[in-house]
Amino acid sequence: MDKEPALSFKYKKERFVETFSFFCQGCNMWHSVSNKLLPTLMPVYIWNGSIDRPSITPRIKNSKDGHVCNVSLTDGNITYLPNTTHHLKGRTLQL
Repeated sequence: MDKEPALSFKYKKERFVETFSFFCQGCNMWHSVSNKLLPTLMPVYIWNGSIDRPSITPRIKNSKDGHVCNVSLTDGNITYLPNTTHHLKGRTLQL
């Protein structure tokens, strides 16, 4: 089985939903957030439109089974925030 790249970013838009995903080496899995693009709803996440140097606000937090991955994605850099519970806590990595 092929291993995912250390860090990677994907964007997908289908009808009224856009999805942003990145592969987290600390969690060894993809994390995704989505926006519903309906006229009656404001997007929850704001993306700068760049695939090469993406920025997404607000922060992206994933938690499962007591593990937390909380990141800031700015200009193509992922910063793992202090409450992250894996080995990348406090580090900034480039996509």
